[in-house]
Amino acid sequence: MIYYIQDSTTMHIKIGYAADPWRRRDNLQTGAPGTLTIIGLEEGNEAREAEIHKQFAAGRMRGEWFAPSTVLLGHIAALPEVPRPMGERGYRLTWGASGMTDGDLAPLVGVTRAQLNRIRNGVCAPSLVTALKIHRHTGIPLEDLAREAS
Repeated sequence: MIYYIQDSTTMHIKIGYAADPWRRRDNLQTGAPGTLTIIGLEEGNEAREAEIHKQFAAGRMRGEWFAPSTVLLGHIAALPEVPRPMGERGYRLTWGASGMTDGDLAPLVGVTRAQLNRIRNGVCAPSLVTALKIHRHTGIPLEDLAREAS
């Protein structure tokens, strides 16, 4: 499986191949300063991974890490939503297919980045007004926002 993992500190995206992307993310996390989040998955093998690396070569930062260009984020946004394994919480580091981060969305919604982080991670539910604003800017269904808090 081809995975796209984003680092919350640098916002760089690792494009790689692994049979178990969640285990790979967990292994990478031990050496990463920020939180690593799987933001995209697609079927493929090492040959497909190499094709994707070539496709986005202009944005290569180092090794398999790439800058979050508009083209790369668009490619990831077009992929099916990442399924969450049991125990995984939060929508994802970027808000659905919009590709917006907490920092992008906070001023548009009128709340702090920290509040959006708590909503995304299921710590609290958004107010109806906040949920409507998040929906308007990201396209995330209201039902999904209501389910985030548990």
